Parts: sequence; C-alpha cells; structure tokens
Amino acid sequence: MITTFGKLMVIAGLSAALVLPAMAAGPDGLWRTGDGKATVRVAPCGGAICGHVVALRNPNGADGKPKLDVHNTNAALRKRKILGSAVLLGMKPNGHDSWHGAIYNAEDGKTYSAYFTLLSANRAKVQGCVAGIFCKSQIWSRQ
Repeated sequence: MITTFGKLMVIAGLSAALVLPAMAAGPDGLWRTGDGKATVRVAPCGGAICGHVVALRNPNGADGKPKLDVHNTNAALRKRKILGSAVLLGMKPNGHDSWHGAIYNAEDGKTYSAYFTLLSANRAKVQGCVAGIFCKSQIWSRQ
C-alpha cells in the first residue's frame, strides 16, 4: 500500500521528468522571430549552431514573387530568395545556454556579431551588435 507521502513523491518525480527534458532541449528547433516576420530552423552545423529561414509571414513582394535578398552588400547574392537563406551563422558555445557567432539581417543586408541565449525551454534572446557596444535584441519563441 502506497502512503500519501509515497504518492506525492511519485507525482513529483513524474512532474520533474516532464519538465527537465524540455529545459534540456537546447537551441535546436523552429523559432519565431520577435517581430513575427520569420520562422528560423536552428540546427547543429559542425561544432556550432546555424539558422535558416524556413517560413516568412509575407513570403512574396508587392509583385507577387518570392522576396529576394535585395539589400545584400554582396551584389552577387541580391537575387537569392530570403526563404531558405542563412541568418544565424557559426554560433559557437559561449557559456551555459549561450552561443556567439554572427547574424545576417536581410532588412539592411549586413552581418553582425551576435549572441543566442536560451532564457527558457521556449524563449531565446537573440542579440546583434555593432562594435560590441551598439546592440539590438529580440526575444524569439520556440514553435
């Protein structure tokens, strides 16, 4: 016969088993950007993590054609589609639940130093910086 204390211990153990794997999920998966404009698939790439655009809220331009990377500083890349393009580049571990690398911003065509930090199992802070002091952040949500 299980005592009330025993039942509570079983329930507590099951609750922990359900919560802990979610926290240990790491950065891999689908993430919605803070402005809701894109969904990014984050996955391992070598000894780092990388992210590619897998969905856009508005995938087509005013002409009805897929949006292109028209602001890219590299003229040869201005005809590539935004959908499928890499945005998180070579993000290497940088402490507990944190990665450092680069982020590409298709809105201005530039690449910035960046940090990806898990805040919880379903939220991440993504921060892009210029000269290491001028930074912008977004909170991304796991999908």
